[in-house]
Amino acid sequence: EIQFCNWQAIYQPVIHEILGGSYEAVVLGHEIKFLSNVALALLCKMFRISVLYWGFGYHYTADPSQWFTRPATRIKRALARLSDGYLTYNKRGAQRLEADGYPRDRIFILQNTIDMSAQFAGHMAAQNFAPADLRQELGFQPNSTALIYIGRLLESKDVALLIEAVERINRAANSSQLVEAVIIGSGPLLPELQRQAAGSSAIKFPGQINDPFLIGQYMRIAAAVVIPGTVGLAIAHAFAHGRPLLTRKLDRHGPELEYL
Repeated sequence: EIQFCNWQAIYQPVIHEILGGSYEAVVLGHEIKFLSNVALALLCKMFRISVLYWGFGYHYTADPSQWFTRPATRIKRALARLSDGYLTYNKRGAQRLEADGYPRDRIFILQNTIDMSAQFAGHMAAQNFAPADLRQELGFQPNSTALIYIGRLLESKDVALLIEAVERINRAANSSQLVEAVIIGSGPLLPELQRQAAGSSAIKFPGQINDPFLIGQYMRIAAAVVIPGTVGLAIAHAFAHGRPLLTRKLDRHGPELEYL
């Protein structure tokens, strides 16, 4: 890791291995902070190794006001034009790439996703349990509307809004309309979110869960997956279990929003 002011570059010692490894092609992420990727994008052309990019299909930056945004975008565009192909997350990315002048016959759409087979298996296994039994086992009220958040607990996810919404709904509703939320995941905002929800039995924090069978049990009793902030692959996670996903209209969603 190499720090340039507020910008962090990363070098990975893979150039010699790839150039000398009899590879026919290399697939690169489209982030120029990986200096080895930039070097490979140029050197592989000399060694007649095909270069493919895998990414959004457009040049995304979290903070367009940063000093390096404009030159970084120019470099990304130039490297993309030199490549032999581009694998995009979705149709929208392909359209934006084509509009930017990239040849359509070298654009391939590969829907970005998670391991759906594991989630499907968890979903099917959960169908063997009665929802009432799962509610009792997982600590939910018998007749509540259960909501799920699943993912990293980061500022961009706006999980605090979910906690606030549950509290406001429950204050305004009668006991037969109780809403409960389970927040599955870990991250730097966990202590802050736990403090916000302190004293509320309607908010549960089981931590990070990697077991698709346990995820399937929570999904079995959920009305929806709710992510108030930035949404990405959680959409695929929700849909694998047949659950709708609720979010807000934001400019910073990932390209997977197209699935929604």
